[in-house]
Amino acid sequence: MKRDLSVPAKLPDTSPPETRDCQNIEVLVRVRPMNSKELDVSQLKTITVLSQNSLLICDPVIVPNPFGHNKVDRQKRMHYTFTHVVNENEGQELVYSLGADKILQDVLEGFSATIFAYGSTGAGKTYTFFK
Repeated sequence: MKRDLSVPAKLPDTSPPETRDCQNIEVLVRVRPMNSKELDVSQLKTITVLSQNSLLICDPVIVPNPFGHNKVDRQKRMHYTFTHVVNENEGQELVYSLGADKILQDVLEGFSATIFAYGSTGAGKTYTFFK
C-alpha cells in the first residue's frame, strides 16, 4: 500500500507536557538554489519544499524512451519534517531570523549555544552562512 506523499505526515507530539515549550534542539534546513554548473547540465531538481517545516526528496530515475525524450520517473520519495525549512527563493534575512537571531539573544543572556552546519561538499553550507 502506497502512502500519499503530497500531504505532510502529522506525527503526534510525544514529548512530556512540561517540555513542549522549551525545545533545546532545532533543525533548520535551507534548500539552496541550483548553481550554474547544475543548470548547465540540466540537473534534475530533487528537493521540493512542501511547507515551512517539511520537504520531499525524490530520487529521480531516467527511463529511456526510444521514441523521443527520456522520461523521469520519481520512484523513491522520502518525506522529512524539521523545525524550519527555507526554500531556495528566500533571503538570508529569513534564515537569520529563524535560526541565528534567537541563538544570538541566548548567548548575550549568558547561555551556551552552537550553530552546526552539516552537509556534503557543495550542499550549500557556505552559501547559507556567507551569502
